[in-house]
Amino acid sequence: MGPDNVLFNPIKYMTQTAAIAMALLKGDVLSIMNGFQLFACTNLPRELSRSIEKKFGVEISKDKVVFKSKFGQPGYYYRYRLNKTEANALGIAKMIEYCKSHIGSISTCKTEKQLKQYIQTDLFLNTL
Repeated sequence: MGPDNVLFNPIKYMTQTAAIAMALLKGDVLSIMNGFQLFACTNLPRELSRSIEKKFGVEISKDKVVFKSKFGQPGYYYRYRLNKTEANALGIAKMIEYCKSHIGSISTCKTEKQLKQYIQTDLFLNTL
């Protein structure tokens, strides 16, 4: 599995901001492509700046990936990750609290799969 493959599966009733924050807290590396696939976010860099960095006061690092297309054209994109540093500690705590308040509740789970997802997410947030 490459660095752009994200294992995070957002809960059905979670907000987009909470889903992005959960993926970053989990340690996933996000790109514009998997941002669209996972969160239906057409402009992940803008959402990271507006909904994560400014809202929670964290700094998201980005690294440039240079590639050549199958037609030989050069290109690049960025990969984004949340570094768990001292400078980000307060913001990470805010992100955890935000996610806890936006993952829904057991009563919103209608299927066994949703219930299992909710329990896993709740356990994950409580271990951070």
